[in-house]
Amino acid sequence: MFAAPESGIADAGPIDKKIRRHDETEAKRLIRTGMGCLGLDDLGGQPKGSSVKIALAAFVKSRTVVTNLWIARRLQMGDPIRVSRYCAEAGIRADLRKMSKQLEKA
Repeated sequence: MFAAPESGIADAGPIDKKIRRHDETEAKRLIRTGMGCLGLDDLGGQPKGSSVKIALAAFVKSRTVVTNLWIARRLQMGDPIRVSRYCAEAGIRADLRKMSKQLEKA
């Protein structure tokens, strides 16, 4: 059985790995910036599908190529399959659209 690497980087060539590592660094920066913009210090107390986690996940997903696995682990969102579903909500729900606009300005 295939086990995903801890970093969430699939077995790829050296150039793909460099791009992913760069995007992981950028994704971490976006999360820090987004948390500051939303006035958060920690995500640990937030539920897996909280509005702020969904907004941050959609923000990161739209600007990087990090995997759903990476986002789910970093934002403590549970099953990576849910990340795509959650991100789809970002364009539909009014509360998420409002947060997304805040993140765009950050």
